[in-house]
Amino acid sequence: MATTNYGWNLPSVGGDQDTWGDELNAAIGEIDAQMAKGMGQLLSSGAISSPTTTLDIAIPDSLVPGTATLWREFELRVTEIEPVSDGVSLQALVAVDGVPTYQSSDYRYSGFGTVDVTATPFGSASASAIAMHGGAFNLAAGLNPGLAMRIRAPSAAGHYTILTWTLDLIDTASDRDALFVGRGRYAGSGMRATFLRLKFSSGNISTARWALFGIPGL
Repeated sequence: MATTNYGWNLPSVGGDQDTWGDELNAAIGEIDAQMAKGMGQLLSSGAISSPTTTLDIAIPDSLVPGTATLWREFELRVTEIEPVSDGVSLQALVAVDGVPTYQSSDYRYSGFGTVDVTATPFGSASASAIAMHGGAFNLAAGLNPGLAMRIRAPSAAGHYTILTWTLDLIDTASDRDALFVGRGRYAGSGMRATFLRLKFSSGNISTARWALFGIPGL
């Protein structure tokens, strides 16, 4: 017997006890591989439980398991990243040297945000950081933001690391709801980014939970 969609062998009820273990192990291995392709592989995760200035995340320079291909695409999910101070903007920086030394200029970014019923573009052709949304919000503890970011890292020099993101915000002080979608990169070098830093425009991060997934891609 085999499964309908993928043809994985199913252990026969009452069958040979010397073979069912191998069949089951093979099927579980295939399930694991298919889930990694469709949903991504968890590479790292963590949490901030006491105030700190930044959230620094390493971008792995390693091979996709079972292949000779570097991880080229990642998905970062961040929840409950809250500032100590109100009225600040979430920003992103990258490092390309592996130390890390974060770049402090020559960023490019653009985006579009809808705050309540008003839609507004935002962006910069040369900045000290990537601003991930337009305007400063008073973030509600435990509610914000819902950040989903794709990180596309090239396999060779000369191709920029691209960040694309969606960011949900709620400002309870002003009773505003917002959704921002953006794209950015460090324009000073075509080298593969090795670290990503999230920070607020001023003040510390109070709390955060995050997970980085590898996406096999094409």
